Order: sequence, then C-alpha cells, then structure tokens
Amino acid sequence: MNRISADLRQLDKLNLQKCIPLGPRLTRGRAAPAEIAGLKASIDLATKFQPDVGFLREPFTVSQIRPSINVLRPATVPVGLTTVSTGSDITLATGLNVDVFAVIGPVLQGGIYGSTTPELGVFGSVGGGWWTNVGIGIGPVITLIFGPPARPVRNRPEPPRTDDCA
Repeated sequence: MNRISADLRQLDKLNLQKCIPLGPRLTRGRAAPAEIAGLKASIDLATKFQPDVGFLREPFTVSQIRPSINVLRPATVPVGLTTVSTGSDITLATGLNVDVFAVIGPVLQGGIYGSTTPELGVFGSVGGGWWTNVGIGIGPVITLIFGPPARPVRNRPEPPRTDDCA
C-alpha cells in the first residue's frame, strides 16, 4: 500500500436525527519487538498454507513506510460523528471478524493495526447485535482510520459537551 485517496465530501449529505454519544477514548498498547516478530512469523507461516491471508501484512507496511495520503474532507461533520483528522496520519487495521447468532449474538474482532505515527499493535473488539436469522459468520475485517490510533487515557476528565447530547 503506497497510496491512499478518499473523498469524504458525501458526509455533508448525511442527516442524523438523533445524537449518538461517543464513548470515552480507550487506551491502547504498542506491540513489543518480540510480539512484532511473532506476528510477522505467524502471518508468513499462514500465507504458505493460505495465500489469501496476505492482506494481514498491510499494517506492517503502513507503520514502516508512509503512504501518500489524499483526503477530501467534508464541509461539516454530522452530529454524533467524530471530526475527520486534520493531520496526515492514517491507521490501518486488518484481522478476523466472527459472528455467532440466533436472533441475538456476539460479534468478535481481532487483528493487527499499523499507523503512520509510526506504531504497530494488536486490537480486539467485542460487540453484539440482533439478527432476523440464525447462523455463523467468519471473515476478514479491514478498517482504515484517518488519523492516529486513539490516545491513551490517563485519569483525564472528559471534555465538556458542545452538542445537544448532554
């Protein structure tokens, strides 16, 4: 991945009628050199058996070699959404998504993220949902964030709300 372009101007057309409060920022942990070596070795081994998982290497590339970034930002940000980063950093996460459901069920995600800050780490996410059927879903997940990974929280008070969601 050596070039990223995104046109986010269509966010100007988004009209959310209710507030979606954003939760507090989560802490993050950088991967240690031994963990990075282990992750690389695991992905290299996996690609020998299944070449389709090679996309998991992309966060390593992003964290080591800064791609050119071109982002067309929206004129305004809809209520409930976070601002689009004004910097030139990006964060790319790749991993696996697992859903198990019978009307309700959990959603699990995990993988590797790399940022142009430069930073490389491991992420995990847990969620839930309601479905109209029964099943199991397993597949890749790729996330591109226009900005750095979330900043760590260190006993910092929440900033005052500037919207109608208080």
